[in-house]
Amino acid sequence: MSVAPDLSPVPSQDLSCREAFTAADQPRRILVYAPLAYSTPHFETDLEIAQRHLDLGDQVELVLCDAELSSCQLNPKHELARCIQCVSRNRQGASQLSSSVPVHGLLASLEPEDHARLAALPRVFASQQELGAYRFDQFDAGLATLSSLIDFTRALTINTKALATVIHRTLHSTVATFLACKRLLAAARYDRVYIYNGRWSMMRSAVRACEQLGIEYYTHERGSDFRRFALYRNALPHDKGCFRGQVEAAWAHAAGHPQTLPLAEAFFTERRQRVEKNWFSYTKLQESGRLPADWERPARRLVLFTSSEFEFAAIGEGTVGRIYPQQSAGLRRLAGLMARRSPQTHFWVRVHPNDNNPLSIKTWTEAVAGLANATLILPAEKVDSYALLDGADRILTFGSTVGIEATYWGKPSICGEHSFFDGLEAQYEPADEAELLELLCRPELTPKPRENALRYGFYLNTAGANFRHFVTDQISDYSFKSPFRGRCLRPDLEDLRQRLLALFQAGDFARTMSIAGLLAAFNANDDAAYALLVLSQLKVGALESAVRSLETAAARLAPPQLENVLKHTASGLLDALMHAAKKAPSSGGPSDPARRTGAVLLQSAPFAAVGRKLLALADRNGNARVLEPIVS
Repeated sequence: MSVAPDLSPVPSQDLSCREAFTAADQPRRILVYAPLAYSTPHFETDLEIAQRHLDLGDQVELVLCDAELSSCQLNPKHELARCIQCVSRNRQGASQLSSSVPVHGLLASLEPEDHARLAALPRVFASQQELGAYRFDQFDAGLATLSSLIDFTRALTINTKALATVIHRTLHSTVATFLACKRLLAAARYDRVYIYNGRWSMMRSAVRACEQLGIEYYTHERGSDFRRFALYRNALPHDKGCFRGQVEAAWAHAAGHPQTLPLAEAFFTERRQRVEKNWFSYTKLQESGRLPADWERPARRLVLFTSSEFEFAAIGEGTVGRIYPQQSAGLRRLAGLMARRSPQTHFWVRVHPNDNNPLSIKTWTEAVAGLANATLILPAEKVDSYALLDGADRILTFGSTVGIEATYWGKPSICGEHSFFDGLEAQYEPADEAELLELLCRPELTPKPRENALRYGFYLNTAGANFRHFVTDQISDYSFKSPFRGRCLRPDLEDLRQRLLALFQAGDFARTMSIAGLLAAFNANDDAAYALLVLSQLKVGALESAVRSLETAAARLAPPQLENVLKHTASGLLDALMHAAKKAPSSGGPSDPARRTGAVLLQSAPFAAVGRKLLALADRNGNARVLEPIVS
């Protein structure tokens, strides 16, 4: 009996996504850790994940940032304008979900002892190695911090003394989010946590908190195109073992389907055609067919395609440095050895277009300086990478995707580093320098089977789930024109003010304080922000903070604006002063809250009489009994 061929379409989401979004027997408690709301489409992906779990009947909670950190990945200098844009988007995004969900402030779970430990963090590290080795409660906080710093600077070598201030700020944020996450996760029984990427400092802190407490987590990243997102269970997207497992699972699942081979082949042909799917094409600006001026020299053509190392430089052991500490050092060493062992071989070094920055150009220029057997092709040069590939005798990479592409196009491909396609028998993977040299010098080298590259191409052309609630036609949309559930989450200051009032009215005074303080710091004339700041501080019993905020408002605002603040806050302040006096009579000294409040009231004509009474009472060491007539 014959079996009919499977003609159903290849699933538009991979197995990891299908597993994540399968309904459970009982509603699950899901936490979406989403502090980087300015980041698009990744914040929309956070929301997409949250909405999918709401659709499944699960309980969903969010962690959002209200500008609590002194440094974050998208705003290392804590610029207030960027913080406001981020907070505006996170408030809009949370409200776009189909039902109201609990929202936790990023650092709201910290306890006084946590703040004491944060104050004791090291302020200076003697070297990059010392920073990378720093651990906090078994958390690789130094590497997490280093990962963000390398991303900021795009430099693999960090001067820890020159950057001591930014390092401390970043480390403080790294450890603060770790401690807050552990507190939150330990207090609630979450079934799963979702985290974007997981590599950066404030994201890896959440990953490590989950791991230490044994809580299942998924990281998410871009999928095979800009309309999809991919998930990685209990792993970072940079986990090559996890990645290869998903490649193999997807290939096995799709075996025998008539679309499997065409989809696999399309990955390679579309890259060659400069089709932009999940990221911008780095070869789009290259001139088709263009080759280096010295390409016709008599030589065995060995083309090295470099890769951007910064993303993996601080992930951990087993990600970089398999043979050489850095690929530039590897090239210089190999060129010297090959000059003696295979003088007919010439290196053409195609520097990755994403490394088009002064530091990278300097690094590679120095690497080939004085080498007669190496030609440098800088990132911005119009030389065609695929023309280089076609004309090469063999290809050398240190993890670049070109390595797997070379195999598909019938070229011997050698990889001198860990890569995402290790173990697929799709490239030569020398274990050490001696084996690498033998492969480079061998007169004939047969390409690995083309078929072995196909499973990688299939996965990268189908990975991830299609968005259901987020609609976009762009790879990166920082004009914020791509809607989530019908709303484009554009930063909007006036909208944020309105949402701040609603937050106060809903009783979320801690988050109101944080956002109102941000708005007041950003705009010294924002009387509404000052009013809400003082009121929320009074609501949580922070009288001293409320009086300080009132004094700041009095110093910054024009008289009509100060009057407006007092209209909304004077009654609450007087009430709080009376309650404080019931507990302990005021001192009447310069720091006395009643005296300081009276001094501010005195600056506004409608409140001057009350201010004079407060000052008089302060002079007599006023207590609750004598404050009562003023309050009433």
